[in-house]
Amino acid sequence: MSKILYGKPVAENLDTNSKDIFKDYASKHDKLPRLTAITVGDNPASLMYVSVKEKKAQELGVDFNWIKLNEATSESELQETIVENSSSQGMIIQLPLPQHLEIEKIIDLIPSDIDVDGLTSFNLGKLYSGNFNVIPATSFAILELLSHYQIDTEDKNIVIA
Repeated sequence: MSKILYGKPVAENLDTNSKDIFKDYASKHDKLPRLTAITVGDNPASLMYVSVKEKKAQELGVDFNWIKLNEATSESELQETIVENSSSQGMIIQLPLPQHLEIEKIIDLIPSDIDVDGLTSFNLGKLYSGNFNVIPATSFAILELLSHYQIDTEDKNIVIA
């Protein structure tokens, strides 16, 4: 039996909960939580994707700090940018990166406690061990859909299309 799971009501619920969390943070710390997104180069899809993230962050009450670096940015320059912005409450390095940069090495420069995508080796290791702090967004979205629709997945085959 197939069942279509609609994401809109789940997303609306997550947005409401997120707004409350961010509002609570702002009142406790007297500032908005900050999400830093770093893009390297001018990949049109990446720029469009980050602009959507920026709009959503602002809608939810998050200070969005978009750092746009040029295609020729070196690893050391990128590392310096990450360190300079590590006081943010969250950080994303938008992929893909230019070919001269090693993705895994660059992602691992993000402090694991602000890695909102959960892609650092540390956070992936914690995810695989079942002792995680961060779940990558797509995986989290699927879990939220299953929970919202009260779908038990034990001993079942699932296709996501």
